Amino acid sequence: MDGRSYSDKRQIPCHAGRMSPSYKYGYANRTVHAPGYDTFMTAKQRCTNPNSQDYENYGGRGILFLFKNFHELVEEIGLRPSSKHSLDRINNNSHYMVGNVRWATAKEQANNRRNKRLQQFSTQELLDELNRRKQEEI
Repeated sequence: MDGRSYSDKRQIPCHAGRMSPSYKYGYANRTVHAPGYDTFMTAKQRCTNPNSQDYENYGGRGILFLFKNFHELVEEIGLRPSSKHSLDRINNNSHYMVGNVRWATAKEQANNRRNKRLQQFSTQELLDELNRRKQEEI
């Protein structure tokens, strides 16, 4: 050993002087990433890689991934709070950018999705749905 403790190893710079996401946020094992790093990379691929399975619905329709790195995302919204949260765009027709992202649960994301077809509801149906959602919150 070189005399450093385990905790010192988290501060070893790598990647041409930059801290890796794993080391920067206290994850010393390079195969275990900070919470949300894999989600960050997946979202970036959807927007930038034409070979991605989901590119058509993201990069293919003009959605850009504007975070330079994982650190910038964490500075904006923090580390992923739990495994039940994933990266969500507040405005689904806008980009992954500062002010338009958050960690959201599946339920929150389901209420924030772009529908493939316009649905028409009667006034009574809308009131019933609002009342149902209020009851769920109680």
